[in-house]
Amino acid sequence: MKKRSEQPVLETREFFERVAVEYASDVKEGDELKLGYLRELAKANDSLLDIGCGNGYFTDRALAETNISWACALDISRAMLSLNKKLPNKHVFEASVLQMPFKPHSFAFVHFDAVLHHIVGTSRKSSAQQACDVIRSCVALTRKGGFLVLTERCVDSRISSVLIFYALKFLAKTRLARLFGVARGLVVSFLTPDEFLSGIRTAGGSIVRTEIINQRPTFFTKRGFLFRLGLCRDHPRIHVLVSPV
Repeated sequence: MKKRSEQPVLETREFFERVAVEYASDVKEGDELKLGYLRELAKANDSLLDIGCGNGYFTDRALAETNISWACALDISRAMLSLNKKLPNKHVFEASVLQMPFKPHSFAFVHFDAVLHHIVGTSRKSSAQQACDVIRSCVALTRKGGFLVLTERCVDSRISSVLIFYALKFLAKTRLARLFGVARGLVVSFLTPDEFLSGIRTAGGSIVRTEIINQRPTFFTKRGFLFRLGLCRDHPRIHVLVSPV
């Protein structure tokens, strides 16, 4: 029998195993901005950890277009990792962001994009705490003089986050998911911008640059009932360059 604490991680893995090809084909907005950070700041022999790497698109571009010399690409989904190009200076790891197999201060750069809202606990509160724990782990993995390049999709209010979290908790496992315009098996827990940024500071990160772009989330269709309720209006996508203190 699966432990209750393990169940959300397994559900997230199963979701991405099922949608790997479709999800990985969606090139994330903001890659050029973040690659610009790496072009500006990375030095010869610098390393990169790409968390939630998907098909390795960002990792491969970082290796090809910046001074990053070698990279570790981590994802919870074996199906996602199978889409990665094999490169001599890229090492692929199948693991949860909650249990990353690396020693502290291992990387010059740590990157993730839209990872935290897929960290789902048994409640919205526990999910937010786990997300902040992951930020702390990312800061710890970054060496002195290095940087974290982080992107997260947030929602403007905690009330919206709570409503989305529990609505999806209920709908994701039912046949009503399609009627409501929800991807089957999808459960997410969004932070607010304040929670995301304060989580970085609490974890010991110093925010160097911040870019906020409003985008409409894609996990609800326009025909979905939740969309019509207004829970899916444009939400802030926050790009942050962070220095570990």
